[in-house]
Amino acid sequence: MLTVWLVQKGSPESKEMDRVGTESDEDQRIGAHAGPRSPRWARAGGPRLWVYSNSLGLVMGTIFVLSWLAQSVTGQAAYNSDRIGSATCATRSRGGRT
Repeated sequence: MLTVWLVQKGSPESKEMDRVGTESDEDQRIGAHAGPRSPRWARAGGPRLWVYSNSLGLVMGTIFVLSWLAQSVTGQAAYNSDRIGSATCATRSRGGRT
């Protein structure tokens, strides 16, 4: 996976210039460094902590896959509808029964 780090000077949301890049678990207060008021999944370790840390990407990936699946289902339904419609028109034009 290719990652690009962008640093913006002067933005109030940006990190300080000497702290660019990923933060440690202690800085993010996750895992063993989480406080008592932290979310349960941030205090957990192992797979739950991994899911918590990657939750945004997982949600966005799920939305993408589900929208792609919905597109393919509706596309197949439209294709089938067109095929049924053209078969019915061909039968009627030949004087056949419907």
